[in-house]
Amino acid sequence: MKLNTRSQEVLDRIVIKSVPELSTGDIAFLRARRAYLTEEQLKLYKNVLKPKKTTAKTNDDELSYKQLQKEASKLGMKNVVGKSKEKLIEFIKDNKR
Repeated sequence: MKLNTRSQEVLDRIVIKSVPELSTGDIAFLRARRAYLTEEQLKLYKNVLKPKKTTAKTNDDELSYKQLQKEASKLGMKNVVGKSKEKLIEFIKDNKR
């Protein structure tokens, strides 16, 4: 499979850059078109071609309402249904200690 002319021109401009010169747009372009890179280019850009690792959400503020209700119930809160998200978070934080 061959890139269209415009994409090939963009790729040609990007691959002459060193890693520190790459913009976030350049990196996204390379990631999306890694199949068109040579073995040498893959080695050169290997660190930027790796997807960024995401961390699991552990903050109470980022839990869903249902997860907060479940956690508050486990910690002893009665009648979790109808409690505001803020009240659930406050209860969880106060009772995790």
